[in-house]
Amino acid sequence: SPSPSPSPSVTQTPSPSPSPSASTSLVPEQRLAPAGPKICWSTKVRILAVNAATGKVLFDETDTRTMWFLDTTWVEEFKASKGVIVKVTVTHGKSSTSGSITMPDVPGAVENLTVADVTHNSGTLRWDKPAANGGRAIQHYLVGCSGATPMEVTGTSVALTGLTSDLRYDCTVRAKNEIGPGDAKAISFMTSAAPYAPTPPRAVKVIFIPGQQAIATDWQPPADSGRVPITGYASRINWTDGDGVSRSESYEGTMSSVVWKITPLPATRYAVVVTAKNQAGLVSEAAVGSLRTPLKPIARPDTAPSKPLGLEIRAVTHNEMAVVWQPPSSDGGKPLTYYLVEWSRVGDETKRSAMLTADEMTMTLVGLEPGTRYTVAVKALNKEGASPAATAVGETTAKPAPEPVKPDAPENVAVLARSTDFIGLTWRPPAKDGGAPVIGYSVTDESGRIAQGCHIRGTDVDGSDAGA
Repeated sequence: SPSPSPSPSVTQTPSPSPSPSASTSLVPEQRLAPAGPKICWSTKVRILAVNAATGKVLFDETDTRTMWFLDTTWVEEFKASKGVIVKVTVTHGKSSTSGSITMPDVPGAVENLTVADVTHNSGTLRWDKPAANGGRAIQHYLVGCSGATPMEVTGTSVALTGLTSDLRYDCTVRAKNEIGPGDAKAISFMTSAAPYAPTPPRAVKVIFIPGQQAIATDWQPPADSGRVPITGYASRINWTDGDGVSRSESYEGTMSSVVWKITPLPATRYAVVVTAKNQAGLVSEAAVGSLRTPLKPIARPDTAPSKPLGLEIRAVTHNEMAVVWQPPSSDGGKPLTYYLVEWSRVGDETKRSAMLTADEMTMTLVGLEPGTRYTVAVKALNKEGASPAATAVGETTAKPAPEPVKPDAPENVAVLARSTDFIGLTWRPPAKDGGAPVIGYSVTDESGRIAQGCHIRGTDVDGSDAGA
C-alpha cells in the first residue's frame, strides 16, 4: 500500500539546484533486492549522513518507506562544505549499508608549468592538468601575466604575443570547474632584447666556370646575426649583354652559394650583391663581389679535370647526410681550384649547390626531408673548365618517433552500482595515450592496494578493456 507522506524535511523527488552557499549531494543508489514481482511492504528506514572526519551529523531521518522487490532510489538533501567526505548509512529492518560521498571542490593547481620559445616579443606557456579536479570537470584555465586581465584557455598551452622586449613577465595559471578556480601556479620569464639588422655576408666570391659557361657565387654568413638566427639570403647578379642591354637575375633562399647559368655568356663585368635576413625580418646591408670574364671564354674539355673518385654518402640521418670523395685521377694539366657540389631530390629538377675549395673533399648536406632519396653530383674545377660529374644516390632515414610518456587519467569514472559485497565502476579511456597504446588499467582502493577478485569485462583487473 502507499507509504505515508514523508516529513517536510525530506523530499522524494530530485532536489533543486543548490544555492551558491551550500553544496548538496545525493544518497547513492542502493540495491535492496534483485528484480522480482511487484510485491511491496512498508518498513521504517533510517538515513544517516555524517562528516567522515569529525563525526558531525549532517542529516538523520527515520521514516516509513515502501519497500519493493525492485531497485529503489530515494533523494535527500543536506548541506556540507566543499571537499568534505560524507558517510551515508541506510538502515532498514536489520539490514544496513553505507557509502561515502566527497563533496565537490575547486580543482587543484596545474602541474609542470613551463615557458618555451621565448623571443623578444613572444613566448608559450605549457602545463599539465591538475592531479585532482575537485570532483567536477575542468571547464577552462585562467591565464594572467603581469597584471593583465586573465584570459580563458580551454587547452593546456597558450601563445603569448605582443610582449615588450627585455622585460620580466610574471604569469599565473589556474584551473576552474563549476565550483570555482583553484590555486594559482606561477612562473616568471624574461623576453630577450630586441633584434637588429645583421651585418653583411662575408667573403663574397665570384667564380667563372668555363666548361659550363656559368658564374658561381659563394659567401660566408654574417659575423653578427642581430641576436636572432639568419633565415635566408637574397642575391642578384648584374651584367651588360652583347647588345649593351643591362641584365640581372635574382635568387632568394637559404643556401650560401648560387650557380648562375647565363646563355650566351658575354665577355663583360659581372657584379653580385648579397644581403642576409634574420628571423625578425631585418635585412643587412649588401655585400658586393665582381668578376670580369675573358674576352673569348672557351671551354677546353681536353684540359678539364677528370671526375672526382670514390664519391660516397655516409652518416645519414633523417635530415642530414655526409658526402666524401677523392681527387680526380687527372687535373687536366692545371691545378684544381674548386669542387662544385649539387644535390636534389630524385626526380626533382630544382637543385641546391655549394662551392668548396680544392682541399675540401667532404660536405654535410643539411635541411633534408626525412625518408627522401637525393641525387648528389660533384664536379672538379680548374681554370680550364669543369669535369664530368661523379654521382651517388642516398636516402634519409624516417623521422624518429618521440619517446612515449605516461597516459592521461581515465575519464568519466563513476559508480555504476554497489551492494554490501560488490562495487560496479564505469570509465572511458584517457584522452591521450602518451604516444603508445594503453595496455591495461589498475583498480586500487583508497589505501593504494590493487583490488582483488575484480573483473573488467571478463578479464582480470589489469586487463585492457575499458567501460565496465
